Amino acid sequence: MRDELVIVGGSYAACEIASAARSNGYDGNVRIITEEPELPYHRPPLSKAFLLEESNEIGLPLKSEAFYRDNKIDIEFNVRATRIDRITSTVHLFDGRAINFDKLALATGARARRLAIPGADLNGIIYLRSVADARALKREAANATNVVIIGGGFIGLEVASALVQQDKNVTVLEMQPDLLT
Repeated sequence: MRDELVIVGGSYAACEIASAARSNGYDGNVRIITEEPELPYHRPPLSKAFLLEESNEIGLPLKSEAFYRDNKIDIEFNVRATRIDRITSTVHLFDGRAINFDKLALATGARARRLAIPGADLNGIIYLRSVADARALKREAANATNVVIIGGGFIGLEVASALVQQDKNVTVLEMQPDLLT
């Protein structure tokens, strides 16, 4: 059986792990498993440049399709890992499949903290984590006059800045006494 490096997550780290494996001579199978339908992409522009249309989706991917093809890096899109069995060296997927690995890297990144308040499931509430979220935010913002952003961290303030530049009335709510804490 041939070596297999399985990378769970479609983040910047996933792209770099796969790239580094190849550039350092790893000749086994390299497979990235990602829940997203997109090639790994730059996330920082999603909170401002993408919303201001200074960046388009063409510039978001970290590497081209040709890079993955030429380096024999397989990507499985729209796939979620549900369980890792370290004893059998197996990653179990949501669709019932299991993938054996010799090497495993977890590169899932972070998730947006979900609101735990009544009304958190109403229409118009958007969490910014993925390019799909950024598209939804851009669509919703186009018709909005007033916007409330919960979170005064870097991403929340970048979104606030982009929306103010689009003449939206923006209120930022932050539970800490200072922004960016």
